[in-house]
Amino acid sequence: MYEYRQVILQMRLGESDRAIAKSGLVSRTKARQIRAYARHTSHNHSSNIKNKIRVFRSIRFCATVCAEIKRK
Repeated sequence: MYEYRQVILQMRLGESDRAIAKSGLVSRTKARQIRAYARHTSHNHSSNIKNKIRVFRSIRFCATVCAEIKRK
């Protein structure tokens, strides 16, 4: 598990599969598989973060509206 976390961290830092393999964490094939899985599950996508922010803002807005309605 620790190795996978390290590989994903290296990917987030912009390291290539070749550089990760050269560091000895995993092979290039395994790094490619991890990168594909991370993209599939949105661990590396900034769009996932944007979606979470959007959902958080809409929830916060709804809470604000509900609080205003209760005051009236």
